[in-house]
Amino acid sequence: MLVLDDDGTIAEIAAAVLVDGYEVVATSHLDEGLRMVESEHPDLILVDLDLPGATGFIPKPISEPQLRSEVAAVLQHRAALVDHRA
Repeated sequence: MLVLDDDGTIAEIAAAVLVDGYEVVATSHLDEGLRMVESEHPDLILVDLDLPGATGFIPKPISEPQLRSEVAAVLQHRAALVDHRA
């Protein structure tokens, strides 16, 4: 999972919340985030809405339970899509 937020503190906090149970990398720089997408192939990317090209959002401030719930739901949906294609 990649956490990309222009506020480095937010990126690190979100990554710290999610690191228990997920493999997480975080950055506050768009160029670095794009390189991470190419090298890490994350299953999920959390992107700050203010960054260019962001299309979805979880409203801030984010609570830990809400963040964990949303991430789990998206990954579960992704897994179902992958299983369906196989």
